[in-house]
Amino acid sequence: MYNQIDPSVFRRAGEYTLSSILLVSYQSSVGGVSQPLKIDISKLVGDLNIYESIFDKTISGSLSIVDGQNLLGFLPLTGYERLEFKLRTPSINREFDFTEETGHPVFIYKVSNRTQLNPRTQAYILHFVSKEAIVNEQMRLYHAPKKQISDMVAEIIRGNNYLNSSKNIIVEETDGIYKYVYTSDKPFESIDMLSRDARSKRFYNAGMLFYETATGFNFRSLESMLAMDIDTARPSVARFSSQVANVRDDKGSKDIARDMSIIREFKILSQFDTLKNLRNGVYSSQLFTYDSFYKVFKKFDFNYNTEFENSHHTENAPDGSRTSDRSILPIIQFTPNKKISDFHDGTFYLVTGTENIHNDTSRTPYEFITQRRLSQRLAFESFQIELELFGFTGLSVGDVVTLDIPSYVPYDPAYMRDTDPIASGRYLVTSIRHVVNFVKQTHLMFAQCLKDSVNRPYPQQFFDTFTNKEIEQRGLFTVKEVDDATSRIIKNDLFI
Repeated sequence: MYNQIDPSVFRRAGEYTLSSILLVSYQSSVGGVSQPLKIDISKLVGDLNIYESIFDKTISGSLSIVDGQNLLGFLPLTGYERLEFKLRTPSINREFDFTEETGHPVFIYKVSNRTQLNPRTQAYILHFVSKEAIVNEQMRLYHAPKKQISDMVAEIIRGNNYLNSSKNIIVEETDGIYKYVYTSDKPFESIDMLSRDARSKRFYNAGMLFYETATGFNFRSLESMLAMDIDTARPSVARFSSQVANVRDDKGSKDIARDMSIIREFKILSQFDTLKNLRNGVYSSQLFTYDSFYKVFKKFDFNYNTEFENSHHTENAPDGSRTSDRSILPIIQFTPNKKISDFHDGTFYLVTGTENIHNDTSRTPYEFITQRRLSQRLAFESFQIELELFGFTGLSVGDVVTLDIPSYVPYDPAYMRDTDPIASGRYLVTSIRHVVNFVKQTHLMFAQCLKDSVNRPYPQQFFDTFTNKEIEQRGLFTVKEVDDATSRIIKNDLFI
């Protein structure tokens, strides 16, 4: 999408196109009973925030309002109003379209932080969300479908007796025909249940994510965000790096595309957390299934090092295929003849393995799903980075980007690429907060990006360098023995 930037239309980084922001009341307008009352509140807005995440079901956002007209009491605002507007980056087709004519209005659901600025002016925040979030709170599902999980999710979103959404849906086809019983669950709760149990039909993975972007709803696996097919990585949509902004080319013109690729600020929130990964089964785990019909237990061990090469990750081989040597866990001997991923007792799961729950369909294969899903999902939390970028509506969550992170080493002219070999590389964009500042007339983005592999492979160590390196210190003492020894030292000191 960044290659679509037209410098003849797009004059500076941070520029945006925003329509009038209309507040739509449930009350009828004057002179037209069938038409709702619409008020242009553009001049009252201080800043606009739009938030999307692959871990949230719908888009949400907020408006900071400076109100000298008592809009809250004049309408009044009740929590049953809508907002209509469009936000777009110049020369880019993808946009946030919340209008009634061509898009989908969002719903105001809360007013917060209402404060007095002076005797005639107040400030507050209007919070909005997609319509589907409102509908989700108004219904529960009572049904027992038998079909592919991807078809069940599409039915919940599109069905007349469900959310009845008219938005686009991008669905990754899932493997297997299963039967589920919705027992008074809300639509999004049912989707969460289905997402946990789903397996991709194209990739060797487990678990799906359901989320909304500017183009509609998505139901897909993490691996499908990273790869086009089983042997081809998904291309990066942009490359960002820390550079000096407002640099002009040979003709004295600003290089807009270059400015848009600048990382204004960044913060590495996490680079690894060994205790968390051990505790949550990222590296290894043990799963027991129990068949209550046949009274049988089965045990399944999960090993991160052996499973890594079966799936696509953020980093891939030079030809775009899967890689086996860029995992976040180096292959080392932690104890004699054992790697870290061989300690399966650290994390334990127990799930049902009963075969005969439904006579005409097989059960969900939890022995394939549970450990892989949790390991993949939590591995992404090991490497987290937060970016401040110039706003761009062409970038969405679920996209892959490449980041060049400074190496923080003394300058060396012989070292041409001054980037961190581990932290740099391909990342998955997992959340974006668009911020439009009306005072500064600037559109910025605050993006969180995650990765589950490293750009340069960690060194491997096949010799045991850990065992028996500590001082041999195996004393066992009672508190009385320690106190008696301390007393003797004190007495001796007194007589010195």
